[in-house]
Amino acid sequence: MIPKKFSINKIPSYGPYNTCVFIKGFLFVSVQIAVDQNTEKLVSNHIEMETKKVMDNIEIILS
Repeated sequence: MIPKKFSINKIPSYGPYNTCVFIKGFLFVSVQIAVDQNTEKLVSNHIEMETKKVMDNIEIILS
């Protein structure tokens, strides 16, 4: 089975990888960092803000 590779336009991709890959009924999401998709700048004020941004980015990918 050939994996389906996705790049999500709303989430900037840094590096030579896809945002997620779907194969055999599983969706594999690549590592995310706390990047604001509007400004493309790293959110790095506090660990709580970084964690929320990463989770927001994952939510965008999964939607």
